[in-house]
Order: sequence, then C-alpha cells, then structure tokens
Amino acid sequence: MSGISTAKPFSNVFEANRDNSTMQGTVTAIYEIGCLFGAMFILGVGDLLGRRIAIIMGGAIMLIGVIIQVTSVVGTTPFAADCWESSRDEKKTLDRQQS
Repeated sequence: MSGISTAKPFSNVFEANRDNSTMQGTVTAIYEIGCLFGAMFILGVGDLLGRRIAIIMGGAIMLIGVIIQVTSVVGTTPFAADCWESSRDEKKTLDRQQS
C-alpha cells in the first residue's frame, strides 16, 4: 500500500489508524489477502467467462472500492475498522463486568 496508511492526511481522515500499529497492519494484511483471494477466484472464473468479462468484473469491483474511499468523511472510520473497534470495546466491557 506504499505507506499511505501511515501518512498524516490518511490518519486525519481515518482516526482508527492513528498511532495504532495493529490496525495499520490489519488494514494492509486485509488488502493483500483480498488480492490473493481475488486472483484465485478469477483464475477459475476467468476461464469460464472469458478475459473481457473478467476484466470488466475486476474494474467494477475496483470502482466500488474507490467510491467507498472517496466518500469517506473526516473524523469517521471505515466500516470494517468501526466493526473491529466496536467488538474490542464490547469485549473490554464484558471483561470488566465479569471481574
């Protein structure tokens, strides 16, 4: 991801990544894992549908990702990061209640 997740403007928009190396690593890992699964998926589907349809499908998926990125608002977190943080907060609350 070429270091964009550690850039100051990126951290200003996605506050969950700021000074949180675990979240930065998770974001990078999920991107790479998505690329791996996408490549394995298109290996079989590309043979069935043909090169042109496979390229159009890939472009459409990338377009959806770009739309999600450009519609982000300063001070909010991406959906997946928000779910991650919420589940961690709930776990901490449950741990405190049990102690």
